[in-house]
Amino acid sequence: FPAIGSGPRLNVDIHLGALTEGLLTFFIVIVSLGLARKIPGSFYTKTWISSLAKLTLHILGSDLTGGCMNPASVSA
Repeated sequence: FPAIGSGPRLNVDIHLGALTEGLLTFFIVIVSLGLARKIPGSFYTKTWISSLAKLTLHILGSDLTGGCMNPASVSA
């Protein structure tokens, strides 16, 4: 297991990784703001929707970014 200690690896170049993470962050903010304004429901419903949206975006973006969620911290 020598590769375990080397940190996350980006599967694409750094520019595409940063763009992908920027778009994923944008969608997370849009979902969070939409939940704050549009749904007057319970705290648990908002938490469930927010968590499911974040999990979905993480799964969709992890193929490109390698699951690191921060292209700036990737070891080159």
